Amino acid sequence: SLVLLDYFDISNNSFKGVLPVGFSYNPNLRYVDISNNKLSKIRWANEGRTSENFFPRLDVLRMGGNQFNGIIPQRFFDIVGDLEEFDASFNNFNGTIPTGIAKLSELRILNLQGNNFTGTIPTELEQLRQLEKLYLNENSLAGNVTDEFCDEVGYNMLYFEVDCGNISCECCTNCNTASRRYD
Repeated sequence: SLVLLDYFDISNNSFKGVLPVGFSYNPNLRYVDISNNKLSKIRWANEGRTSENFFPRLDVLRMGGNQFNGIIPQRFFDIVGDLEEFDASFNNFNGTIPTGIAKLSELRILNLQGNNFTGTIPTELEQLRQLEKLYLNENSLAGNVTDEFCDEVGYNMLYFEVDCGNISCECCTNCNTASRRYD
């Protein structure tokens, strides 16, 4: 049993395929870093359960630089507790940015850059009042960052980056004008 595990880091290896996570419902896990591997899926233990908080104390989840794809399901944000940092950058996630991210009220860093997200920036992100850094560049997002978002969240952030060729933003700190990356 791994119920005392609080720090899990397998980053920067060449693990590939499915990551079987056998420590689901871990009440002590605070930090998970599985970034920079070749992982394509996470198979959660007890995957069939819904509305359960798998990791009630998890602060940091880094899963960038893998081969995850598809949409991030809304229920994902029900199982991760109150994250302070969520990094899902440089994968192949697509669809719209999930509005369930707004459930992460303690979120300080959100990195979704380098995916295939489409649509607009969800207005629900205005609820993330603790947000300090937001990376949404290198996606296929379009539209405007609302004045309300800038007033409530944007002007207080240390770093906010979008693709300014497609998004109008008064409160962004960095305007990415480079073209999308190619894998």
